[in-house]
Amino acid sequence: MMEQFLREEPLTDDYFCSSCKRKPCDHSEPRQSRRKLSLFRLPRVLVLQLKRFSYGKWRKEKINTRVSFPDQLDLSAFTTESKDQSVINSRYTLVGMVNHSGGIDFGHYTAECRNPTNQKWYTFNDSHVTASGYDQSQQHESSAPYLLFYYKSN
Repeated sequence: MMEQFLREEPLTDDYFCSSCKRKPCDHSEPRQSRRKLSLFRLPRVLVLQLKRFSYGKWRKEKINTRVSFPDQLDLSAFTTESKDQSVINSRYTLVGMVNHSGGIDFGHYTAECRNPTNQKWYTFNDSHVTASGYDQSQQHESSAPYLLFYYKSN
């Protein structure tokens, strides 16, 4: 999941270099510009929004592809260049998620949250709270998550 978001990617020819004030093709030797994102500070709570809706010129639709996400998340591989104190501990635990069921023009949101005291999961659906069937396995897979909430482990 994070590998895809933070991977190096080529930039288009209309990219403008802020250092030399030129486009990549204006250099003496044409070359492909690339961009890579890195994390220099880490928050206590990490909120990941998953792209679940697609908007085209003529249509819009919900993306129902099953996604896989971990119960434990370690971001140390993406903070190697940082000296900020917040990256000393880069391990996170999944503590909640917002799910969407339905289509692009209609639907319903529910939440699943881990109780920090007993580590059990609960489903929040309007005014009802029930014990969740959600397990604490290493890897989770679902077509419903819209937001994932991770809390920095101690």
